[in-house]
Amino acid sequence: GDFVVNYAGMQVFVDEFSASFVKGSQIDFVAGLMGAGFTVQNPNAKKSCACGQSFDTGENAETAQKCS
Repeated sequence: GDFVVNYAGMQVFVDEFSASFVKGSQIDFVAGLMGAGFTVQNPNAKKSCACGQSFDTGENAETAQKCS
């Protein structure tokens, strides 16, 4: 089962495996010159790739994968 968080009229779904990796994260919608979209500020991320699609929590020896 997924966890469902209701906030400001929106629903966010997080799968059970990922929940501990994104705990405490803040999601925001940003509109700018490069476009618009959601950003995630994750206090658990110790290292991430340049585009933010991959991150490492530092709990294992693996590092964030390169962007494709």
